[in-house]
Amino acid sequence: MRWKLTRADLLLSWCYILVNRSCVYCSIYYYCKLKNMNEEKRSQVNSSSQVPRNTWVIIFSVLITAIVIGGTNYAWHSFAVHSLEQAHEIETSILHSQINELRSTYDDNKQKNFTKSANQENWINYKNEKRGYSISYPKDWEVNEYNEGEIYIHYPGWRQMPEGGGSVVISVEEKTLEQFIQEYNLSDVHEDGVVLSEIFKQENYALGNKNGYKLVGTTAMGLDQSFIFITHNDQAYVIQFHDYDDAHLEIIETFQFND
Repeated sequence: MRWKLTRADLLLSWCYILVNRSCVYCSIYYYCKLKNMNEEKRSQVNSSSQVPRNTWVIIFSVLITAIVIGGTNYAWHSFAVHSLEQAHEIETSILHSQINELRSTYDDNKQKNFTKSANQENWINYKNEKRGYSISYPKDWEVNEYNEGEIYIHYPGWRQMPEGGGSVVISVEEKTLEQFIQEYNLSDVHEDGVVLSEIFKQENYALGNKNGYKLVGTTAMGLDQSFIFITHNDQAYVIQFHDYDDAHLEIIETFQFND
């Protein structure tokens, strides 16, 4: 029996094809839409995970930069301090060499600069009644009193000595030995923390009938500075001088208390 298609059959066939195509298109549409949604979610997840990752990268970079800058500053500071110490040592060595040369010249011309002990009867005696001490010095030297109880004994001209010979300085202060040393060590400190003046030697010392201490300290000029520290009547008598200068040694040996 031969099958005969009617118009109704053709219409139903076309409707069936259209429905199938619509389903396919819908399936493709929703598939693409779901795929796009998944990609967007994946992108959001990646971006959210990238944020902390970028944050750690920034933090790590900042730390590395800080370490590099800090290390560079520390290295430069250490180099500057080391260079300053080396320069100070070189200057000190040169000055000590000059001191030895000048001492040799000074010994040859000693009689031109001060009177020897054998002629101390021609010396001038300085007496401080208020402070209770006296000291003698060559007649061609001078005494200057700048503060009450503090005197400078010096030769008015230039002697063949470092700094022209310097002065014998006597001061009367109300402080202990420990306070004096501490103040001296803090009197000349470079901005980099290098101590330029520091007491490095302390020993017992007797001057006349009094026992005290002899101190030796460095200076910024590279010359060692000597001190005699004696306590008398609750006061500190500090005599500053140069240990390499025979004139200074002659003068301080005449120091004595009035009582």
